[in-house]
Amino acid sequence: MTDITPEHDHSITKEAKEEVKEVIDEEESEIEIDKEVEEILEEEEEDEDGEYFNPFLTMEELTHPE
Repeated sequence: MTDITPEHDHSITKEAKEEVKEVIDEEESEIEIDKEVEEILEEEEEDEDGEYFNPFLTMEELTHPE
């Protein structure tokens, strides 16, 4: 069994904190991208009349097609 000296413990803790920060930064970046994609999709969903178009069918439309 290896003994972890306080110096090694500090090094491991520092590495772990850096890894956690990297993961958090990646997640925040993905959230920003998701928001940008949502904005683009919302803009594209407006038809020529300026009405909002929802590409997903409602439960009623699925169960009672025209």
